Amino acid sequence: RELSGGPISGCAQVSFSPAGDLLLVSQITANTITAFPVTDDGTLGDPIENAPAGNGPFGYTFDGEDRLLLTQNSQAATGLGTVASYTIEEDGQLSVIGDSVSTGETDPCWVVVTPDGAYAFVTNFGPSGLLGGVSDAARRGTVSSFRIGDDGALELLAAEAAQLGVGAADMAIAGDGSYLYALNTVEGSITGFAIGEDGSLTLITAVGGLPANAIGPLPLNMGLAARDAG
Repeated sequence: RELSGGPISGCAQVSFSPAGDLLLVSQITANTITAFPVTDDGTLGDPIENAPAGNGPFGYTFDGEDRLLLTQNSQAATGLGTVASYTIEEDGQLSVIGDSVSTGETDPCWVVVTPDGAYAFVTNFGPSGLLGGVSDAARRGTVSSFRIGDDGALELLAAEAAQLGVGAADMAIAGDGSYLYALNTVEGSITGFAIGEDGSLTLITAVGGLPANAIGPLPLNMGLAARDAG
């Protein structure tokens, strides 16, 4: 199916809803979240276009109550990243819960939720890797942390809960919810943190030597996933 934004849609993520009855597509440049109903034979129905609460819908995930948590990167404008949570209706309509919450950071990309649904963490890519004359120190990414309310509303805990490397992108949480790992694509490294009971992050490891992606904000050639041992 053709996306509403066409070849310049800025498609960032394509994933099924928890029930598997909707296929959601975030389009950064087109500034829409498209929901395709999945029919019984696996084909896609007519798309439902949803305007996000913020600008530039990017990465998303779901909490334990099937609510959508979405990063909104404001087209990578400096310091204007936001995150919002939404309920999803059966027909694919999204309704924002509360207001978009500012991270105060630049270019939020991916979001993960702890297994107990209490906290969410967002990677902020930071200033573009293509900017000339910008030092690696200035380009370092960050993690923002949020508390998730019983109603799904988000509360910012820390705009900069932790510093990451250059090219902060994907994240994964260990199965028991104790550890968070972040992928730094431009410098080719992984940074690991222990997650405190209060949602705080404590650095525990940093591993380098991975393939690097020097082009920065363009499509990444690596992802990160965690699974239980065995």
